[in-house]
Amino acid sequence: MFFLKISAHAETNSSIHTPDEGWLPLDISGRATSTPTISNLIIAEKSFGPNTAPIIPTEFAAKSIFIRATVNHALGCKMIRRGGSIDAWLFRFPEGSCGDECSAHLSHKSCYFRHPTSTQTAHCTDDDATRFEIECRIALPYYARPSDEKGREDDYWSAAIAVTDARGAYTEMRKDFEVVSLKALETDPVTAYGKLNLGGTTEQPQPVAIYNSGNTPLNSITIQGTDLVCKNGGKIPVSAQRFSLSEGTPFEMMTPLVATAPSIITINLPPSTQKTTSSKKIFWKLQAPKKGLNGSCTGTISYIAL
Repeated sequence: MFFLKISAHAETNSSIHTPDEGWLPLDISGRATSTPTISNLIIAEKSFGPNTAPIIPTEFAAKSIFIRATVNHALGCKMIRRGGSIDAWLFRFPEGSCGDECSAHLSHKSCYFRHPTSTQTAHCTDDDATRFEIECRIALPYYARPSDEKGREDDYWSAAIAVTDARGAYTEMRKDFEVVSLKALETDPVTAYGKLNLGGTTEQPQPVAIYNSGNTPLNSITIQGTDLVCKNGGKIPVSAQRFSLSEGTPFEMMTPLVATAPSIITINLPPSTQKTTSSKKIFWKLQAPKKGLNGSCTGTISYIAL
């Protein structure tokens, strides 16, 4: 058995539908009323962290994005904590906004809502506090479509956070940001050739899955490796390992692995989606030398996204 070594080379646009901060309108009876206002929207990669821009997705995993803002409400924090609500979402232009249309855009990697358990009010131990912070966490998938694609330079992402108080008064604020392209791959961790007699060749090709773990098309990769060094002496030259994108390719027609000047392989993997993980298999065989070996042998194979 030998093990893989895997590598991959991979300010404010606000919409506040409320009176100005600190202004108390009067109802028809002359009594003072108030609606919430939002300011200081921050997009961060950790809870109550500094503003982060642009956002770089995490390979093959969701990244937590925290949307934080300051809320002012003349009637106090209790108007939010007791019967009010806080929501947040990320969405990509020009593919549409969230709201009623969001479900149609989920498959297009364009709209994500806050985590159901993430909403919190901070620095609001006093129900009568009129100024306090709120924060929501949103999981941004690794395949979220970037806004820096060639030919789509006018596209952008926007973060929004909204507050509805106990009386139904609503306000929201938005801020634009970029999600950058990430070209990356993951592979199965091990290629196991099993037991092999001296001079023998692997009977069944050993599949290794290549996954597009970024948010852009993965059209080509390079593959290179090392000799297999055997525990009890001797080694198998790197070229004794061969690969093919077709499972039924005879050993003689497969591509030999090399240690330098790596082979460039066209793989054409689109980004993954919410429902489908983008992957393709590469099939491997090994031919052992006729003498000079004993025991288990190990080496590395490196895959690099181009």
